[in-house]
Amino acid sequence: MLKRLLVGVSFLVLGAFGLQAQSEDMPASQEMGQQQQMSDTDREFVTNAYQSNLTEIQLGQFAEQQASSDEVKQYARDVVADHTRANDELQQIANTKGVDLPSDIQSTEQEQFSGLSGAEFDRQYLQHQQDAHRQAISMYEQQASQGQDPELKAFASNQLSSLREHENKANTLMSSLSASPQRQGRAVTSGEQQQTEESMTRQEETRTTTTTTEQETQQQMHLPRTASPIPLVGLSGLLLIGAGLVFRLLRK
Repeated sequence: MLKRLLVGVSFLVLGAFGLQAQSEDMPASQEMGQQQQMSDTDREFVTNAYQSNLTEIQLGQFAEQQASSDEVKQYARDVVADHTRANDELQQIANTKGVDLPSDIQSTEQEQFSGLSGAEFDRQYLQHQQDAHRQAISMYEQQASQGQDPELKAFASNQLSSLREHENKANTLMSSLSASPQRQGRAVTSGEQQQTEESMTRQEETRTTTTTTEQETQQQMHLPRTASPIPLVGLSGLLLIGAGLVFRLLRK
């Protein structure tokens, strides 16, 4: 009897351990099921989107220091902020799906900007932003329409407006930089024209002063000729007196 009781207790203990082990294995099984549910295409999008955001964040932080235009600096700050928020959201999705993401990535694209400065850096950075966001928009559009995971599809669709805004802003700033040399050229031409006009005015004033001086000099030179009538009148009088004396002598 005691032996049967011990055997029964043993079966109960083993059954309890078995149930506990099964309950502990359920979360892992569910997690494996979630990982298997995500397609390879969805996994590739998560990885590529995360790496693209990291690249834009690192390059944007570099542009905040190197850009010469305040507008380009502000644009870089906006890009960093938006792509940081996107990666935070993408990290949460990856965690729930059991997808491992890189903690950091060293972008090799920054090397092409290391030797640039001033307006040339601004142009190259904006050109990169145009190309990078054009590619990102294409990738997100494909995920939003063809992706299998509903959460990833919603994420991609929500990010498209921000990506398009960044591309449009980069296009606007690029157009502004391209037009700047023309505006500067017109300003220089206007300044040169003003200097020319001032020079012509000074030359005209100089010619006027010179003409006035020459006229005064000529007047002064002609003064003796206008004063000559007085000596001429005295000579005529002497001739008349002499003629009168001669006339008187002849009468005698």
